[in-house]
Order: sequence, then C-alpha cells, then structure tokens
Amino acid sequence: MHRLKRSEVPFLKLNPRWKDVSSSSETLKSVKTKEKAVQASIKCLDHMMSIFEAQDTESAIRLSQHWRNRIKDHLEQQHLNNIQVNLRGATGKGKSTLINALLNIDELLPTSMNRACTAVAVEVRYNYSDDESESFKAEVEFMTREEWSTDLKVLLREAKQHLSELDEAGVEMDLDRKHRLKEAVDRLKFIYPNIGTLEQLAKAKLRELINHPGVQDVLGGTKTIRKRRLRGFSAIIRKYIDGGIEGDDRVEGFAHWPLIKLVRVYVKSEILANGITLVDLPGSYDANSARCAVAEKYQQKGAINCIVEGMKRGITSQQAHNLLAEYAKLNMVLDGTFNSDQLCFVLTHCDETFPLRTYARQEPKLKQELDPFFADMEQKGAMFKECIRQRDEVKALCSSLKDEIEMNTESFNGRLKRKYEDSDSDESPSTSQKLPGQQTLPQLQKLMSEHIKSEESLSKCIDSLQIALNKSCSRAIIRATEYRNAQSIKMVRNDYEQTLQEIHKETDGATLQVFCVASKTYLEYLRPDITARKMAFPTKADTQIPKLRDWLIKFTWKQRDRNAQVFLESVENLLSSMKPWLHYCSKDAKLTVGQRANMQHILHIPLEGFEEAFQELALATEKSVKRMIQARIYDLMPEAERTAALASRDTIREFTVNIKWNTHRAVNLRYGEWLRSRKDEMADINWNQRLASDYKRPFIEVWNDTFTTVIEQEMADFISNCKILVAERAAAVLLARQSFSGLSIYLDMLADNLSNIYTLLEADTIKIAKQIKNEAQDAHALVPAQIKAYLSPTYEKCSGRTGKGIYNRNKLEHELFIKKNGLAMYTSVSMKIMAHMSMVLRGVRFEFATSYRRAITAFEAEIDLFLDNHSSAGSRASDRKVTDPIKAKMREAIDPALRKLEISWATEIAFEVEEHDKLEDMKFLEDDAYGLKFDLDDDEYDPVDSEDDD
Repeated sequence: MHRLKRSEVPFLKLNPRWKDVSSSSETLKSVKTKEKAVQASIKCLDHMMSIFEAQDTESAIRLSQHWRNRIKDHLEQQHLNNIQVNLRGATGKGKSTLINALLNIDELLPTSMNRACTAVAVEVRYNYSDDESESFKAEVEFMTREEWSTDLKVLLREAKQHLSELDEAGVEMDLDRKHRLKEAVDRLKFIYPNIGTLEQLAKAKLRELINHPGVQDVLGGTKTIRKRRLRGFSAIIRKYIDGGIEGDDRVEGFAHWPLIKLVRVYVKSEILANGITLVDLPGSYDANSARCAVAEKYQQKGAINCIVEGMKRGITSQQAHNLLAEYAKLNMVLDGTFNSDQLCFVLTHCDETFPLRTYARQEPKLKQELDPFFADMEQKGAMFKECIRQRDEVKALCSSLKDEIEMNTESFNGRLKRKYEDSDSDESPSTSQKLPGQQTLPQLQKLMSEHIKSEESLSKCIDSLQIALNKSCSRAIIRATEYRNAQSIKMVRNDYEQTLQEIHKETDGATLQVFCVASKTYLEYLRPDITARKMAFPTKADTQIPKLRDWLIKFTWKQRDRNAQVFLESVENLLSSMKPWLHYCSKDAKLTVGQRANMQHILHIPLEGFEEAFQELALATEKSVKRMIQARIYDLMPEAERTAALASRDTIREFTVNIKWNTHRAVNLRYGEWLRSRKDEMADINWNQRLASDYKRPFIEVWNDTFTTVIEQEMADFISNCKILVAERAAAVLLARQSFSGLSIYLDMLADNLSNIYTLLEADTIKIAKQIKNEAQDAHALVPAQIKAYLSPTYEKCSGRTGKGIYNRNKLEHELFIKKNGLAMYTSVSMKIMAHMSMVLRGVRFEFATSYRRAITAFEAEIDLFLDNHSSAGSRASDRKVTDPIKAKMREAIDPALRKLEISWATEIAFEVEEHDKLEDMKFLEDDAYGLKFDLDDDEYDPVDSEDDD
C-alpha cells in the first residue's frame, strides 16, 4: 500500500489568528478576533449544510447524513451571549431615559418630565430578525387568571374592611390604607370603567371582575407587536408600559397595563449586539404581586446591577446607604454580584439646574473656589449694565437728532419751494443757514453718524460681555457640578467599602464604578437638527453615557471570549474529522472485507468499559461536590438556625419601630411584604427578607465561594480526568498501524479526532457548573418564601383583627410566635434548602450521564466513519481504487468554502476608527448657563441662582 504523507492531505493545518490571542486576556482584540472567526465559521457551516441538503439521490443522502447531523449539532450548540443588566431604583429616577440613551434610540421607552412612567418590567433584547417589517418588536406578557385573582382578593378585602371600620365608633381611620385603595381604584379605572369609587370597588364581585370580557380574553396570553418604524412602535407600546397616562395622553376605552406583568422589546442596537439584555425594573410603588415576583426574579438573575438614583444637589451619606436595602446587599453577596465588576451606581439628572449660591454656602471648600468666579461675574455684570445704560443714552440722543434732522430737512425743502415761487429773489436757500443756537443740517448728520457708531460699538461690547458672563457662569456651574459629582461618588464608595467591612469581605482591589450621567442632554445630541452644544457638556463623552456603555460592554468580554473559543475549537475538530473523508474520494477503499473486520475489532477495543470508566469519574465528582456542600454549607446550618432564632427576636421588635399601626396591619395583610405607595415613605418593608437575613449571615464567606470557586474546581478536575481518559482510549487505535501501515497517516488523524472529543464533555460540564450556581441562588432565595409560608397563619390572624389595641396585640403575637417557634421555623428553612440541592444534584447525575454517553456515541461514530471511508462496500475483496463521483462533486463544492474560511481565520482583524464627534465642530449655546437668563431690570438679580435660597 502507498502511504500518503501528511503534507499530501489538503488543508490539514490552518493557521488561525484566534489561536494567537490569549483566551484569558479578556482584551477587546481577543474578543473581536474570535467573534469574527465565529461568524466566518457559521457561514462556512451554513454553506456546507446547503450542499449536503441539496443532494437528491439515495446514495448521496446516505453518504452525507452523518455530516448533516454533525453540522446541525454544532450550529444548535453555539453559545449565545446573554448578559442581563438590571437597572434598579425608585420610580422617577430616569431609568427609562437612561436605557434610551444607552441604546442610542430616543423615545423608545416612554418617559415623562413630570412623573414616573414605567409600570411593568421591560426587558430589551437584540433583534436578530432581518425582516424590515419587524425592525421593532415587542412581546407583552399578561398575568395569569390566578395571579390577577389573587390581587383582586386582597383589594376587595381591604376595601370592605376599610368601609366597615369607618362605621365603627372610636376606630382611627387608616389613612395609609385609604391612600393605597385610592391608587388601586385609579388603576382599575383603566380596566373597569364602572369602578370609580371605593364604595363601588367594595361592592364588586370577584367572579364578575375576572370574567370581564376584556380581561378574560387576555389573561395568561402574550401579545406580539411588530412595526417597521420607531414612531408607530413607541406609541403602541406606551399604553402597555406607561402606568400614568392621564388627560390628553390617556388611552381611550379599555387599557391593558394593569394586567401586564412583563414586556419584552427587541431592537437593533450596538450595546445589545454584544450580548447584553437591559432590564428596566419598575419603581417600588406597585403592590401587584405578579409584577413584584417578576422584578424579584430579574434582580436575582442579573449579571450586572446598575443602581440608579436621581441627583440634583448631590447624594448624602444617608442617601447612599439607603440606595440598597441591607437584605438586598446580603443577597448580592451570596450571589457573588456585590463586587466592583458586577455592581455600579448611576446618578442621573446631572444636567438639571440647581441653586448654585445656596449649594456653595453649604460647601465652604466649593465656595472658596467659586468666590473668584462670583467676583468676576459681578464685575462683568456691572460693566454690562453700564454699557446698557450708555447705549440707552446714545439711543435717546440718536432719536432726538433724528427728529431735529427731519425738522431741518423740512425747513430746507420749504425754503427751496418758495424760491421757485418767488422768481424775483436772487438768494438761493442754503443748508448752512441756521437760527441762533441751532446746528446746521450737515453738522447734525455728522453728529448722528458719530452716535450710530458709538451705539454699534456699545452693542458689540454688550454682546461680548453677555458671552463672557455666560461663560463665567457656566464655568462656575461646571466646577460646582464636578464638586457635587465628586462628593456624591465619594459617599457611594464609602458606603460600599463600609458594607464590605461589615460583612468581613475583602475588597477586590478595583474601584467601584459610579457614573454621573446626563441622559437627556445625550439624547438631544443624537438629534439631526442639533446646531449647538452646552457648555456644561461640550461633547457626548461629557454626559458619561458612552463611558457607562463601554463599561457594560467590557464586562461581556470574558463570556464572549470563552463562548467563541469553545465554538471555534468544536468547529476545528469537526473540520479535522471531515478532511480525511473529503480528501479520500475513492469508491473502493484500501480495505477488503476481511481487512475491515480485522481493523474493526482493533478499533472497537477502546470502547470496552468506556461508559463504566466515565461513570466512575462522574460519581467520584458528584460525591466530592456533595462532600464540599456538606462540609461548607450543611454543617453550618444548625448554628445558623440557633443564631437566627435568637436574632429574630430583636428583628421582630424592630418591625414596630418607625411604623404606623395601619401600615403594620397592611404588612400583615400582605404576608410580610409591603411596597411603598408614596414617595415620602422611608423604604419598602419586607419582614420575610429581614428574617431571612438573620439566617443567611453565617454563610456570607462560604456560600458563593462554595458554588463558584470550589465546585468549578471540581468540575475542572473532572474535565482534566475525562481528557486523560479520552486520550488513552484514542491512543489505543494506533495499535492498528502494526497491521495497516499504509493507513498510518489516517490512523494518526483518527487518534487526533478522537482525542478532541473531550471538548464535548468540557462544554457540557461548564453548563453543569453554571446550572449548580444558578440553583444555589434559587436555594437561598427560598429562605424568605419558606419564612413567609411558616408565618402565614400569624399574618392572617393579625390582619383580621379590628378595634382598639390591635397594634399592641399584633406586636405581641409576633414576638410570642418567634420566641416559641423561631428555631423550628429556621430548621424548616434548612430542610427546604437541602431538599432543593439534593434534587439539583440528582439532576446533575443525569446531566453527567447524558454528556458522557454523547461523547461515547461521537467516539464510536468517528471510528465507524473511518471504517466506511477506508473499506469497500458489499463483499468486494479488491483494493483497487475507483473514484466516487458523488463524493468528488461534494468536495469540489465544499473546497472553496473551506479555503475562504482558512483565509478568514488567518486574516488579522482591523479595528474601526472611532467616529468623530460632530459636536466638536459646533459652537456653544451663547445663552447657556443651565437655562439661566439675565434680568437687567432687577438690581438684586443673582445670575447664578435659578431657585430661591429656601
């Protein structure tokens, strides 16, 4: 047999650029290079699939079936990048405007200058559709019948209870509940026009409300909206998102938004194309349980949390501390997201005016810096007013001279007329004639010209001083804004560092990102008719929107790099398997029937005991993971239960501190969870989360470390052992070289291909590790739910009480329950977590088995394909080679695609030059001083303050 040299096998060795860059560098070059290679690979695979699918003969279909299946598997297993970014914050803080700015799409999500808009959670994803008719797409998900019924039951109960207590003598009115019910009635008007008062709500029947035609038709369903243009799309989705449509904006007839729990929006945007999903979580003023559950789920699964807060005069230390509830911080620590890589704060409304002198007086250091600006403005202001005064005097003189010139001109014309009437007169009228004390007409005209020049000079001086005043004012505002931003950033970072110290967590060495953004100004700069820029924000970069966008995109690099690397390696392995098959186009291969049987026996030896070996590795890994969880988590539970039972006694007493009696009962009615309905409330109330925190604190240092670092290391060890096992079994096929030396080159390639099958296990194991981490997040999220269920009888008992003294009775009821049942409650919490994780680990066992069986199937298929390629059909005993025209035709069609892919992989990526900011070529707004104007008639006018000092 002729032994084919490796160099004779075409396109065996590609030289891909994506292998030259470090997969762990997380640099933009690495990501871009690999993603470019991924796109080229997908095009190549699509082209090859189309060739295989175009085969119409039975033999051709049979010949290409294996590769069609392999390519399909690769395309389906491509990892889609999905980084969820949550924008969290109270209502009216500018989250929707911020998202519009990040997307570079003005007026996509509804916004308002005067009120909060977003009433439901809005998820914004990349639109992969190339259909122009659905350039903008939305999916509106409605509540289920059960979810809407649950909320209506609570409202009807509260309404009836409120009205009944009004008739009881000596019962204090629950003003807070009255306010909540009024807001509920206002919301229900959108759906039920016949409910306009609290009395009408109390008389309503639950069945009639649920079975309302407009309601039952949408509950549990999803509505899809597709539009070509932004304007029409925005107008439609507004009525599904905006919960404050009133007056001229109100939707005519039936409105849906109170029934909606989630809206998904699909658009094309650069930031979304990087795998980011932006989630606009509604503000806290919504007691709807379904929407709250959706928001809570998003908060739990967010890869990045952007805490959004409005800023005008700055953020104080107390405000910074209240930006995140204590239990929210604790949950983020357990999830591994309370760090400078996955947490940032965004301070909005930075382009709104604020009283500068008042702020400066409160900040002595700033006042010292601004005093020269103030003095300069006062000096220029005095000069400005003096020039105005002088110009007014010149204008008055010019007006007087104009009248005098007109009088002299009329006098001259009169004398000239009389001359012609009196032909005997030899005198001719002269413009130089004047009465005693008067100037001649030429003198008046000369003087007029001088005054006009003087007025023009003063006007230019006024214009210059106006611009100088505005610039001085803007410089003062810019400096004050910088100072305010720096102080606010300092407050936020100090609270972050303090929180890390309180939970005994070391800092990661990186600086917490705090962005002070001007979303409205940035969106103004996107408009095509923009002609001037603001002095406080000379460029788009000064709004900090591009900086925030870049930071979010940079976070995606690691996942995008890893996903691209895995996909490219799998494609490379696929092509390595395919190349021998494509190269060898002989119908009659080199193996006779007898030779094939001998080789088949040799090649199948590595399959013996293969599954048992994998099973042993998987069971060892599973046991090791269980031991780690037992030692690091379960063994801590008894102590956590005891400490939580004791701590909860103090926690339950705090529930009556700084809380009104009526709010206390409202919290009981809503099973320990009450969301503020007014902006003047201090904070949301969640007793279940606070009691859960007492239990979770002992796990702060070990929870996330266990389910990330420790378990990921166990999974990495499993992959390494699998790689060794596969390599040993793959090397065993080389024993066939002793009997079939002519196929040595192909046996070497087969061994290489078989060795790479471990990458299937690697991809699956990464998914399993991620699944365990996600389930661990779900596990600790079960704690407040279990506490809520355990306390439900107490909540129901306390919420049903009426009459005098209910506050003290309810308080005592909670304290006695916790004292008696606290330890049992937390023990049930531990049991719930253990049951959940046991179920997860049983699922992991199944996932492991599915993964290694798929690898074994691929291993066996690779061997069978090798035998098919190198043996003859039927009982033919000849080793004479006859060209297969079908195979040759496929190779001829596929070869250009592979060549093109090789060139694409070997070509270095060219980075695009950033677009020039057209704002740099524009003038400044001459009257820009944060919207301030100069009132020259008011001597007391302060050109810096736009508000009263009060």
